[in-house]
Amino acid sequence: MNAYTDFISELNRNAYTIVYFTGKSCSVCHSLLPKLKTLVEDKFKDARFIVVDVQETPEISGQLCVFTVPFILVFHFEKEVLRIRGNNALTIIENEIDRAMIK
Repeated sequence: MNAYTDFISELNRNAYTIVYFTGKSCSVCHSLLPKLKTLVEDKFKDARFIVVDVQETPEISGQLCVFTVPFILVFHFEKEVLRIRGNNALTIIENEIDRAMIK
């Protein structure tokens, strides 16, 4: 198995998975990560939260066409339902994720 295959199998463990793409040298990524993690834990308790370092697993970001960081993808099982590129206010991220997750 490769990292991408393992990643796809992880998506099937929960109905919703929020994936945060980051990079080691991205200061914005590092400052947004704890805020996003807290948001997911507080507001989107049913979603799984996965952090993907694009430098450690380039095959995952390549397969999903993620070329910049920070980047957020939301999946409903294996189906992508939301893409958020770049640095956005946490309230915008929260509203976008809320709309993407069917209640």
